[in-house]
Amino acid sequence: MQTGLGEAEKTKKYEIGDRIFIQKPLVLGQLAQFIKLMAQVSFPKDIDMEGAVYILTSKGILSRAVAIVLNEEGKSMKDKDLDSLSAFFDENLDLLTTLGVVENFFGMTRPDLVLAKLEKMPEMMEKMIRIGSKKSSASSPGEISQDQNPSPGDSPSGSANPS
Repeated sequence: MQTGLGEAEKTKKYEIGDRIFIQKPLVLGQLAQFIKLMAQVSFPKDIDMEGAVYILTSKGILSRAVAIVLNEEGKSMKDKDLDSLSAFFDENLDLLTTLGVVENFFGMTRPDLVLAKLEKMPEMMEKMIRIGSKKSSASSPGEISQDQNPSPGDSPSGSANPS
């Protein structure tokens, strides 16, 4: 699978406080958490990294976004306590490191590519539904549709002879 990232760009390490955190491209669990958090925010189309940091800070959710994006070294993502990590980052994460995390997020996750693919989802789903309905109608040729089913009293030829 191609991600467009070199091996060195797939992982970043940060020392924050007395702990080590790892940043990698988001996995599905993180993506779900991140999307839920970002639903609280509206970004202008032409926003830059500093503007995103400002908006997330003004909404009071920047430390939670970082808690979603970073994983503590040696710990499983499922063991993450977002509330305590957010509080830890509020007390220990400096601005330059924060900007680095945000910059690397945009480089690793490529939200522009993700959004472009998501915008195509309705069209892709419609195609999948059409393909699925063609397969199901082709797979059961012996079935008679409702408008082909003869009604009681109809002649076998389909035309009744009025008397």
